[in-house]
Amino acid sequence: MAKILAIDWGEKKSGLAISDKEARFSFAYALLPSVGLEKEIKKIVKLEEISTVVLGRPRNMDGSLGSQAEKVFKFAEILSKEVNIPIKYEDETGTSSLVKSQMIKEGLHPEKNKDLIDKRAAQLILEGYLNEQNN
Repeated sequence: MAKILAIDWGEKKSGLAISDKEARFSFAYALLPSVGLEKEIKKIVKLEEISTVVLGRPRNMDGSLGSQAEKVFKFAEILSKEVNIPIKYEDETGTSSLVKSQMIKEGLHPEKNKDLIDKRAAQLILEGYLNEQNN
């Protein structure tokens, strides 16, 4: 089995997380600018031997897919032209809020550690995906 890469896509920056080769554990990996992200992902896929990309799929409070989800789908379309591996989706509802709560418990101030939020949100997205795959 090969590694899996998760992306918490944002309009300005995107958080990345990566699994181990057995796809059991997730690790915060990087925070990258979203402009040109597909080119960076292409490099990471080759370097890290990634088998699957998982994109966080945002939902509105009522559960519907909104404009942010449309942007994620558009990015997935662009990314699919760069990488020849499956691109999957995982619900990202509440990941940023959960990360902020965890940070406060750890004594970290979310406003002073914004970059960490996106990487950890990607890690939670990946954990959700891995849990589904391993059950």
